[in-house]
Amino acid sequence: MARFAAAPRTDHIMKVFDIFCYVKKHLQSRLVFDYQSKDWSNIAWLEHDWREYYPEAQEVIPSNAPPQRGKAVQINMFCDASHATDLVTRRSTTGIIIFVQVTPVL
Repeated sequence: MARFAAAPRTDHIMKVFDIFCYVKKHLQSRLVFDYQSKDWSNIAWLEHDWREYYPEAQEVIPSNAPPQRGKAVQINMFCDASHATDLVTRRSTTGIIIFVQVTPVL
């Protein structure tokens, strides 16, 4: 619905009401997170050497950073974009999905 925030129409507000009705019907529902991690070792990723563009880049970990507690958490994000796919306005569309472990959260 954020796509229509600049110029919402009556149909858009009706869809927002539908979303709220769904949430109201499912107040007893809960989110369930899967604790397993995704194994990405079998994916043929393209390798890029970014040192040419970022020769001085390095991860800086503060000396006063707290020690790791508990198990590590895997966060994966994927995005895709489509340039000028809206035939009327020629606007582009972008989509993202973020996983914590193997559970989609956004």
